[in-house]
Amino acid sequence: MLTPFLDANGDSIQQAQIKAELATSYAANREYERGLALLDTIQGQPLVVARALRGMTFYTDAPVVQRRAISAYQGVLTSSSLTVGAAREVAAALGAYPSSQPTTLATYRQLSAQYPDDVSLYVQTSIWERQLAQISAYELRQRLLSINLPQNPTQLQYIATSLARLDPPDAELITFYQDVLAVTSAEPFLHYRLGQIYLQKNQLDLAQEQLRLYAGDDPAVFLFQAEQARRQDDIDTSIALYQQLINDPTSSNEVVTGALQGLAGIYQGQGQYVEALALYEEIIALNPGNDAKILGQTSLAYQGKFISVETAESVLEQWLANHSTNENPPELYSLVGALPADPARSELYEALLIANPNSIAVRQRQIQVLAMTDPDAANEAAAQLVADNPDAPEVYLLQGQIAQDTDDLSTAANAYNTLLERNPEQFDAMVGLAGVRFRQLRYQEARRLYDQAIELAPDDINLRQTSISLTVAQDRPLRALEEINALQSRVPNNLGLERQEILIKEGLLLHRGFQPVWERY
Repeated sequence: MLTPFLDANGDSIQQAQIKAELATSYAANREYERGLALLDTIQGQPLVVARALRGMTFYTDAPVVQRRAISAYQGVLTSSSLTVGAAREVAAALGAYPSSQPTTLATYRQLSAQYPDDVSLYVQTSIWERQLAQISAYELRQRLLSINLPQNPTQLQYIATSLARLDPPDAELITFYQDVLAVTSAEPFLHYRLGQIYLQKNQLDLAQEQLRLYAGDDPAVFLFQAEQARRQDDIDTSIALYQQLINDPTSSNEVVTGALQGLAGIYQGQGQYVEALALYEEIIALNPGNDAKILGQTSLAYQGKFISVETAESVLEQWLANHSTNENPPELYSLVGALPADPARSELYEALLIANPNSIAVRQRQIQVLAMTDPDAANEAAAQLVADNPDAPEVYLLQGQIAQDTDDLSTAANAYNTLLERNPEQFDAMVGLAGVRFRQLRYQEARRLYDQAIELAPDDINLRQTSISLTVAQDRPLRALEEINALQSRVPNNLGLERQEILIKEGLLLHRGFQPVWERY
């Protein structure tokens, strides 16, 4: 213990430091009140007190400790002897608390104005402006990609540390990340961020190399490895890693949130929407007041068919009405990409794609809107999307659907076949290709594909109705009626089936030379 070193007659600076360290020790021992009382005895060392209070917040969630830490740092900013280094330290410390982040930005802006030749201050200011939605992702890119990196090691460290704060990292800034890492090793976590970018791009070997260079042993590594395992289709490992983080009592709320979201994504991919939504209830409870999580929950509920499109759109409209256009959380992209393409959202699509050009889901919706007025341009855009994202299954589905809708059946068939070659049980591609073969009058191929699809989704009524239409096209109306009767026993009072039955019977009568009774008068 440091208590024996306390000396009322000792050097005041040294004694202040001892008291600060002892106060932090008290907090670590769950005696934060004793720590606060001890700090009250320190005179004339506001930065030492502020540092100690911040250190105590790592061991206790007591609101009084956080409030005093913020107040102490704000007090340092008013000091007449404030140095640039101290101001930067205070700004960084206050940035850890959401309520004082505007003060962080104001401090960096003031310092940047006082020292316009300091590139690191310009970078720190720009990144904080982006984090507080004062500028768009596009504007931040324009700024960072236009600067020349300084040679001063201290400035490079500030730049690297600030860049590491961007979460999620911007894939459009990959060259900037690479350039910074090429000239400084002061911020190992920047390797982690670059690895995340490679994960986004599905460049798994490069991602793994950056994780090795980071060499950290914190929970972020497990989040990274879980996502990496998911992309490698090692779902069991991914789930185990996420569960480990969720069950670890030392995991922070941020880490648990990331793990819950990752696990929810896996459940969603497996069609387990009930389980995924249950996890989102936990996510929202961990993040009160975070509207972005509501967007994520809404996207999931809509895709799982638990809410209507109108309900989902109302949540989106409420978000857009209450938030800056510079706020673009991943959950916003998820919801906009999940909702049907709508020309009324054309400006939103454009704005979101400027902020994140790599959002395939939003780009898909934009292309679908384009197809409503310019099918040729939409087909070209879909082909380019495939060229840019050859490993993404969804882009082939989009290309197939647009080509099919514009009667380019050859292109549609090629797109669907590409997916089926990779995954013979890709349901949407199977149904899409069946539809193409149906229209090409290649009935036997269409029948084989529809039968395979029905095995995968036996309760899909729309699929079965289309299959019945194929039976009729094969000139087997009696067989089609048998299929309808069998289906009606499972889903009685289905208007679509009733209408289909009437049309088939009408066709039978006409085929035999009879005029239906309802057409005689």
